[in-house]
Amino acid sequence: MPGPYAIRILTADGWQEINTGAQGPQGPAGPTGPTGPTGPAGSGGGSGYTVSVRSAPYSATGNGTTDDTTAIQNAINAVNTAGGGTVFFDAGTYRITSALTVYSYVRLVGQGMKNTTIKQVTANVNGIVGRNLEGTGIEELTILGTNAGTGQGIYFSRDTTPTLLINYRINMRRVMVQLFGGDGIHIEQCIVSSFDTVETQSNKGHGFNFHGIDPGPGASGTSVAFTACYANGNSFAGFRIYNMTYCALNACASDSSGVGYLVEQSSGITLNGCGVEAPVNTSTTYPGDGIQIRDSAGVIVNTGFLYEITRYGVWVRGASVGVLLSGVREYRDSVGTGSNSFIFQDAASGTVIGLIHKNAVSFGGGVVTQLDIDGTGTSKFPGYSSAIATQPSATATPMLTTQVTGDTQARFVVEAGGTHDWGPGNATTDTNLYRAAAGRLKTDGLFIPAKFGPGNAVAATGPVGTLIGKFQVTDGSGANFGYVPIYTAIT
Repeated sequence: MPGPYAIRILTADGWQEINTGAQGPQGPAGPTGPTGPTGPAGSGGGSGYTVSVRSAPYSATGNGTTDDTTAIQNAINAVNTAGGGTVFFDAGTYRITSALTVYSYVRLVGQGMKNTTIKQVTANVNGIVGRNLEGTGIEELTILGTNAGTGQGIYFSRDTTPTLLINYRINMRRVMVQLFGGDGIHIEQCIVSSFDTVETQSNKGHGFNFHGIDPGPGASGTSVAFTACYANGNSFAGFRIYNMTYCALNACASDSSGVGYLVEQSSGITLNGCGVEAPVNTSTTYPGDGIQIRDSAGVIVNTGFLYEITRYGVWVRGASVGVLLSGVREYRDSVGTGSNSFIFQDAASGTVIGLIHKNAVSFGGGVVTQLDIDGTGTSKFPGYSSAIATQPSATATPMLTTQVTGDTQARFVVEAGGTHDWGPGNATTDTNLYRAAAGRLKTDGLFIPAKFGPGNAVAATGPVGTLIGKFQVTDGSGANFGYVPIYTAIT
């Protein structure tokens, strides 16, 4: 502070005044203090850089009427240029007229999906798009469409060349996507990603559409987890999983869509504790089924609940194999249009355990094994009373096969039609036993025991003993050769 100053000091002689001179020059600066801690990292490992779309120089309004597209995109671009981070949306409705483009390691975070809405007002335009992404996140937001046109709420695509391009480590939490003319959320080639409490409602395509790139499982998406996600009122499938492998849906729900869950050409897919209520017949392709599984392998539906199904509860079809339905309950207050609660068609095969249902079941086509442990002790196969039953499409289908260590081929086989086959273990089976006709067992070897019955009406006695029965011996066509008598003793 500039001088001079007068300073008064109280002494034994009274107040004394001391006059100071002018202020001297400023001394040298002290040493620099220690560096503060690094801010938190952004999603997927990006920097902790954060911008608010409301702040200058972006200055979005969030008032629902002003076009905030440019302001929001500029904020996203700034975070992307900084190497990643968070774009924050205060509570409000942000009107956009073209799609927002997001990038790797950029997070869009709102102030709660009930409080922060991005509203796309152009019918044929997507809400949020990205391509070949890594570490991208969306949280606490609602993405709202116009309920018309072809636009999709969130669409992450990928380039088809090179083949390794993917959408990787995508994370969404507490996001609502609603009223788009196309799919709610559509992600291609999604890998190692999670979706927690994400909802898609009243979209005219699929609610969730996740798929690999054709052709075939060599370009499939993998390792995607859906937890407590909800699809409601979507015209196609609530959840469509196509050309995906080892993915899980846990405690998800799908209501009032054309099909609750559609699993196509996928493998290693688990629906654990998921439910479907009141699917709606929106077209011949989406006729109100609870779950459709087509041309897939290793699909598990565990402890599911199906309520007021329009047509089939679970429909397994095509070349599906290794499908397991366990503890699935299907309940209807009123019987729907379909005649089957659970149906396997075409060459589809699998295992069912403890199904509880209101309508009939139909297990045709491939091999379906039932382990009925629902507490009733009654098989759900029509015409069967055992608790363990199978229903293959051909009598020659092997149902039980055994080999001893070192064998190269089956040593013992039980066929679906009842034929028992035996072999040496190093060649095809060469001995059999089967039902030839009513009351007759037959083998194709040299000896054919066809009947063991009572002896003569009056037991005969003679020099060899008492006749108590006889074997009838026939040739391969059933023609009688005669009888071999059986005596109590030979005398």
